Parts: sequence; C-alpha cells; structure tokens
Amino acid sequence: MYCKNCGAEINDNAIVCVNCGTEVKHNAKNEVSNKVKGMCSNKKSKKIILLVILFLGMCGMFFGKILPTLTVTTEDLLVEGNYEEAYKKADASEKEKVEFENLIAYISNQASDSMKNPSSFQLREAWYDKSNNRIVLCVNGTNSFGGIVSSYWYYNLNTEKNEYELFATLSSLETEKANSWDDDSEFLEKFAKNAAKIIVSEIIENDKLKLDDTSVDNINNLFKNGQLKKVQLLNVNSESGNIV
Repeated sequence: MYCKNCGAEINDNAIVCVNCGTEVKHNAKNEVSNKVKGMCSNKKSKKIILLVILFLGMCGMFFGKILPTLTVTTEDLLVEGNYEEAYKKADASEKEKVEFENLIAYISNQASDSMKNPSSFQLREAWYDKSNNRIVLCVNGTNSFGGIVSSYWYYNLNTEKNEYELFATLSSLETEKANSWDDDSEFLEKFAKNAAKIIVSEIIENDKLKLDDTSVDNINNLFKNGQLKKVQLLNVNSESGNIV
C-alpha cells in the first residue's frame, strides 16, 4: 500500500503513514483479501495436522499389528500354543514338527485328565510312530502316597473313530510271567500288557520317533499356564497339506 498524501510505501496493517502521519484508510477489498488468506492458511494447517495424525495412525498400526506378524517365528507361535498359526507360518521342513508337537500336546491333555492327581502331570518324553499310528508318552505324576512315579502311556489309533485311544499304562517294561493260579482274565491282561511292553520298548529305542526337548518344554509350560486344555487337534488335509 502507498500513502495517498505523500506516496510513501506503508504496511498493509498500518493505521497512519509513518512518513507524514496521514491516517490510512483500508478498503473492504483489502480486508476481505486478508480474511481469505487467513482462512486458506487455517485450512492448510488443518490439512497438515490431519495428514500427521493419519501418518502416526498408520505407523501405530504397522508397529503394533503388522510388524509383529512379520517378525514372529514358528517357534514363537509354538511357545504360545498357537498351533494353527504356527502351521500356517511354518515352511515345508517345519510343518511335520508342528503336527507332531500339536498331537502330543493334545494327547498329553487327555493323559493329565486321566491321572489321580491331574495337577502333578509332567511330560518327560514322547514318541510318535506315524507309520503304525502309535504314540508313547513317558509321564511323571504323584501316586496315592504323594510320591513321584514314572509310567509309559501307550496309545493306538482307533481307525473307526479316527482318534487315538489309551491301550495301556505301564509302570515297567519288564515282561510279567504267567502263573498257574492266574484265572483267564489275569492271563489275558498279562498277555496284553506284555505285548504292549514289547511294542513300547521298540518304539522308545528309535530316536527318530522321539519328540525334541524344546517341544516337551513347550507342552509342560502350556500345562503350567492352564493353556493345554485349549489345544485343538490340527485337521490337516493329507493331500494338500493345508488346514481344513
């Protein structure tokens, strides 16, 4: 703006001319122009603030939800007992391990429920003879006197029900001799247990069938944390290898 009296350049917001002291009269056009500029400036500021909030929200989603799913490993999911996600995350070489641990965890829950003192359950070792559909658990637990005892739990697959059933619990793998005074039921029981002991002995001697120590620890920790009961058996399509 310029002073109408002396022609000196003056500030748009000046009330008087600093050169001659003449009162400056602002026209409506200049006032409207200044208001429009202010409104545009406010809109730009709001837009920038909204963009910043949107950016921070996206960062929070990335670091809070997306990043953990990218960095979590199969082992992390197994520790949590999240077998379904662990199987999806696992590569081809890990899927069998996930299936193995999941099956033993599922059977271990059944075993703990069958004990006189379920809270004393501790899995020591486990074996899975997949080709013959046999499972062996070595379990610690307390007896009626409070002492800790170990026993072998031998499971067979019931093909009609398509589920594993307990065939025998064995406190020892030494064969029992039949006595002349044994009745038929006692003789048949000893015969069945001796047959089971032979099979169990063969299975536990094969290290390739044994569950690794890390998986055993995972199952015991799930039991201690009360999460073992939540474990569901994976339903894997044998042809595609996908969960159904």
